[in-house]
Amino acid sequence: MFSVDGAWLADTASKSIPPFITFLLGLLVGNWRKIRRLIGRKDPIQVFVERNPAIIYANMPDWITFPQFVPLDRHTQSEPPKNTLALWGWAKALGGSPAWFDEMQVTLAAWADLDVVVDSLRVSARAHQVPGGVVALKPVGGASMQPTQLDVVLGTFSTTVTPRRAGSGEPRDWFAFQLKAGDVQRLLIHVSDNPEQDADVAAYEWTAFLDLIVNNKRKTVEITDGGKPFVLVRRNRFQTIEV
Repeated sequence: MFSVDGAWLADTASKSIPPFITFLLGLLVGNWRKIRRLIGRKDPIQVFVERNPAIIYANMPDWITFPQFVPLDRHTQSEPPKNTLALWGWAKALGGSPAWFDEMQVTLAAWADLDVVVDSLRVSARAHQVPGGVVALKPVGGASMQPTQLDVVLGTFSTTVTPRRAGSGEPRDWFAFQLKAGDVQRLLIHVSDNPEQDADVAAYEWTAFLDLIVNNKRKTVEITDGGKPFVLVRRNRFQTIEV
């Protein structure tokens, strides 16, 4: 039986490959994990949006109510939860949307090999058509909380974004910050509407845009509700029921 010595074959093959090819192969093998990360990246930073108040305010008492719009008659399909923090999940399962205001927690994570400057947050809003429905409200009492870091006021003519100090709610003039390689930053965003604008608009759909500077180049990351615009139903547009 004919056999070939493995060591001799490998040595012969290595000698037949030009040195620069061997060098390139070595680079590829040694940096394969990094190359895979670069190829697989969609955005220069990782963005995760948490919208469920039961998670954002976990273990907090029922100090804040979170009104929810639910399409007509669907609010009778299941018993609403007793905890006001759970009302968002109940309404979402019925095809509902936040009403009057919305709060979300946005987590930004830098890649392990890339520094990023987060420069600003912009928001674009327009009118959104919703079916007939009701706003489910669970009245609560107690102290108010002001952990908001970005205060967004929607309008079709203009939407404002005001940076605020976490905890106090006091306005501040700047928002930009740096995410060094591997850093994580968490923002709490409060979204409402301007009652003096858009009298004929019952609801808004809106999208946020995070402006970045990466390697001295401008980049923009879109923040959406799973690829779709966020929706906010305005106050005094639909019947409100206490649940």
